[in-house]
Amino acid sequence: MKKILPFLVIAMFLAAGCSQPTVDNQNDEIVGFMKQSLFERYGFDKSMIEVDVTSREGDYAKGKIEMGLDADLPNNFLVYKDGAEWKLAKEWSDEFICPIIEGRDFPQSMISGCKKPDDEFTVADAREIQSVFADMYHKNIEDILISVDQYDAEHARGTVQFAGEDAGGMFLAAKDQGSWDVIIDGNGNFKCEFLEPYGFSDEMSKGCEK
Repeated sequence: MKKILPFLVIAMFLAAGCSQPTVDNQNDEIVGFMKQSLFERYGFDKSMIEVDVTSREGDYAKGKIEMGLDADLPNNFLVYKDGAEWKLAKEWSDEFICPIIEGRDFPQSMISGCKKPDDEFTVADAREIQSVFADMYHKNIEDILISVDQYDAEHARGTVQFAGEDAGGMFLAAKDQGSWDVIIDGNGNFKCEFLEPYGFSDEMSKGCEK
């Protein structure tokens, strides 16, 4: 016993010093990250946000969200770990576009069923972006001129100019849940992190600040 005891003490010491984060602790990190992210995006009291991690594999996770009674808010999410921090890949309600998570190496089980986009950008898409600007600035749609320089079926980058004004501004727009939304508007600096949830290509994101 005298020979065995020192070994047992060392083994217990090593076991205590090499403990790894448990699954519950990892899930708590994800829940905390999502609550903070959703609070910053939508202004909900964190105590009113319910987050359920339904699937996790290594540095990737998928889950469900409940925020009050607003059915139009996203109720699903995908996150991935970058170094020591969790980051949001996408939040959505009904479906999401496959390219948004391409390059992230998510397990196929988490992204099965994502929608394959068409490559076509139509006149109707441009008209809808004009309509978004009209609502934003309370102007007639006929007084808004947009020029789209880069696009795919779900993203657009171009310039917008209002009637009677000498200069226009740059915009980035994305289609989410079937409707176009202006994500960036104007000629000032903008952060790359604002674009990450929408899956803009590197070319369309050019000029954003890291």
